[in-house]
Amino acid sequence: ILFYYLLVLAPFFAILFGILFSKILNFNRILGIFLISVYLVLALKEIYFFSLQAPGMPKGWSYLGQKKVVNIILTEDKKNYNIANLLSGDTRSQDLRYWLTRLEKPPLDVLNYPQADWLFVLSSYNEERVLKDPVWEISSFQPAKVVKEWPIQNGISLFLLQKAKSKQ
Repeated sequence: ILFYYLLVLAPFFAILFGILFSKILNFNRILGIFLISVYLVLALKEIYFFSLQAPGMPKGWSYLGQKKVVNIILTEDKKNYNIANLLSGDTRSQDLRYWLTRLEKPPLDVLNYPQADWLFVLSSYNEERVLKDPVWEISSFQPAKVVKEWPIQNGISLFLLQKAKSKQ
């Protein structure tokens, strides 16, 4: 269950903990101050780690990485392109689609991977494994070759695949 589904219960828990801590402080002031201190330390630790890795984001991935990838894709200025993400279950990379669409350089629709000439793939795998990945976004784009690779962060790279022209 994702944490934000529980946020609706936050006011209830805040009132409950307030009453509980009030009773503990009235009963034993030192114990109450100790529990409040422990709570604050744990809360600050969570806030710090949350800023390093937001819940739901793949390990090693962050907003700064997203921003770098979007800038690379915009700089490459490819026509008839699509994007894929092998970092998580979101292989269609809805987060990057949002930014690219907002910046008026949207990729092709999620149903049009076979029609693309270019495919940007975000992955922590090497070039060979990216080309052989069985997800539909890549397998429907085959035959293809990697023409560029950019290291992004924490072992994550952006690959640019070009569809091989079929011989007729």
